[in-house]
This record gives sequence, structure tokens and C-alpha cells, in this order.
Amino acid sequence: MKIKFIILCLLSLFLSCNNQEKAQKENGVENKSPAHNSRNSVDWNGTYRGIVPCADCEGIKTEVVLHRDGTYEINQKYIGEQDSIFNETGKFEWNEAGSKITLLNEEDAKKRQFQVGENKLIMLDADGEQIKSELSKYYVLEKSSFDQEITEKYWKLIELDGKKIPTPENGRTEPHFILKANEDRVSGNGGCNVLMGNYKLEDNNKIKFSQMATTMMACQEVEYEHEFLRVFEEAELYNVKKDTLVLKTTDMAPLATFTAVYLY
Repeated sequence: MKIKFIILCLLSLFLSCNNQEKAQKENGVENKSPAHNSRNSVDWNGTYRGIVPCADCEGIKTEVVLHRDGTYEINQKYIGEQDSIFNETGKFEWNEAGSKITLLNEEDAKKRQFQVGENKLIMLDADGEQIKSELSKYYVLEKSSFDQEITEKYWKLIELDGKKIPTPENGRTEPHFILKANEDRVSGNGGCNVLMGNYKLEDNNKIKFSQMATTMMACQEVEYEHEFLRVFEEAELYNVKKDTLVLKTTDMAPLATFTAVYLY
């Protein structure tokens, strides 16, 4: 009788644990302890990159940036098509289990969802489930950071003379520049006009721009372009940390701040 009682107790405990585990999986919880989830146990803020499948192109270069304040930014570029980079910003929210996030964008009726893991984001389908197909591995974005090199990177202007630069509207080109490593050439855009020139890097983070030139289109909507172009005349030092670049004068006064974009 005692043996039967022990067996019944063990069976009851097993079924209870099994049901609890099943319920957690249905709610998207990867860990049995509710206090241990992606939201509070993973260093989730940062930049995630990858190339996701595309129905009518070679793939979509995708960059998702998650900030600690609950905001996000997505940059996407369709490989093999136009050079435009599609940008979207907004807020995101966690599910109750702390394992998934939903991007909140009023213009997008279909809310995009991601499973948050250790150094990765997994794109989910419309129902918030992992995509099951032979291409499933391509829906994983890996967390990454840029090294201390500044060449061959698309540097987008985000702050000028201490003032934030808003994301351009109506498809207008964002202000940026790229340093070509093999030619010591600069290319980019001031927000209206194409810019080009030469540059030279020296020890102790010294930088010198020369022979800078631009096209001559008049764009009254881009009020900051003249000040942005002036940065290349005055910049003498640079500082790069992860995805952020700051151009400075010799007295360390910051002229402009840029963020690296993976998709150019």
C-alpha cells in the first residue's frame, strides 16, 4: 500500500511539472523560473544584423537596434535593387513572459515580433511563432558591434554642433559619408548634395580632409547642410567607440557625431 502511495505521489508530481512546462512553452517562456527570462537576464540592448529572405530579390539586409528606453530603429536594404535604405523607428513592448518583443508602429498594421535570445533576435511569423521552413536559419539576426576601424563604413550623421539630426522625410537622402580604404577617398551626401574629396589618417586618431567638393543643388529644406560640410574643413581628430564616431577639433571640441549603418 505504501509503495502504491509513493508511486501515485511521484506520478502526480511528474504530471504537475509537465503541465507547468507545457504552459510556459505556450506562453513563449524558455526558462522554468519566471524570474529568469530574456528581458532581465540577457544583455539585449544593442544592434542586430543579418540578411533575411526576400520573395522577389536576393535578400534584405536588415539591421535592428534596440535601446534601453524601449525604442527601436530598423534599417533595411533590398540587395540588387536601388540604393535606398528604408528606415523605421518606434517603440517596442515585451510579452508577459519576457521572451518576445513586438515593434509598435502606427503605420504598420502587421506588428512585427521577435524572439529575444542570447546575442540574437529571431524573426517570428504573424502569429508570433518561429518560422518553420528550410530558410528558418536566415530569420536569425546576430548581435554585433563594429571595431575601431572607421574606413569602409557608412557613417550617418546623428548630431551636429550638439543638436540632434532628425531622420529625413519624404525619401530624402540622409547626411552621411564613407571613407574608401584603398583610394583614400571620401564619398557621401550632405542631405541634399553629393559630396566627395580626399582624406588622410595619421597616428593618435588624427584625420585630415582635403579637396572636398559638392554638387550645387539648392535644397532649402536641409538647413543644416552648410554646417555639416564645414565639419570636414575643421575636423582634425576622431574618436570611435563601437558604432559611434565623433569628429573633433584639436581642442577636443566635438563637431559632429555619427552612427555606423551596416546596410550600405
